[in-house]
Amino acid sequence: ESQPQAVVDGLDQWGITDKIAALSFDTTASNTGIRGGACVLIEQKIGRDLLHFGCRHHVMEIVLAASFKVSMGLFSGPEVLLFKRFQAAWEFIDIGPFDSGMTDDVVRPCISAEKERIIDFATSQLAAHQTRDDYRELLELAIHFLGAVPPRGVLFRAPGPMHHARWMAKAIYVLKVWLFRRQFKVTAKEEKGLREMCCFVVLVYLESWFTAPSAVQAPQRDLNLMKDLLNYSTTNFDISKATSEK
Repeated sequence: ESQPQAVVDGLDQWGITDKIAALSFDTTASNTGIRGGACVLIEQKIGRDLLHFGCRHHVMEIVLAASFKVSMGLFSGPEVLLFKRFQAAWEFIDIGPFDSGMTDDVVRPCISAEKERIIDFATSQLAAHQTRDDYRELLELAIHFLGAVPPRGVLFRAPGPMHHARWMAKAIYVLKVWLFRRQFKVTAKEEKGLREMCCFVVLVYLESWFTAPSAVQAPQRDLNLMKDLLNYSTTNFDISKATSEK
């Protein structure tokens, strides 16, 4: 109740209540509930129906969260201890030598067929958009993982903030930890989880994330994503099942 009231009060203060045509929101139950959700309550307070534009990136974050849970397991606290260890060890890591996915006997056959297509997509995204720093970093790390060099060359940012709510950070971390796994000690279980996450991020998630904001292409892209998630069962059945259910 307090959230929609605050929204309506703000609209009234700005004098634009009669100009509002649509709502953009994260797709949480507190927003989308058909009876007590904030969107419905805002419409009731304004007195008319509004177009609903659920945040497509938020949906994609839920998909990534499902794959992360399968590959890396559950974490009780707000931070992932593996990433916290990596952040602390960063100052001792030589960023010159690193290992791409192509150096791994399990990863290489998994990504080889799609390698050039994904590199072309990531490179075109870097050239066509003024991406945010974390968006650009994810694209560049994906290119490194695929064994190529981004247009800006070999540059690595120090590991940044991490929290369970920042799923973009998790995609960045798994790729970065993988690239430097020879200098940063990981367990066999952690390496397996990193391998699974990195493959999913570059093969399925990357393109879906960066094309998600296009509303006009949404129906076709959602269908393609669903097909990709289901077809991913030939690569990793557990990730395919968890993400397609989301």
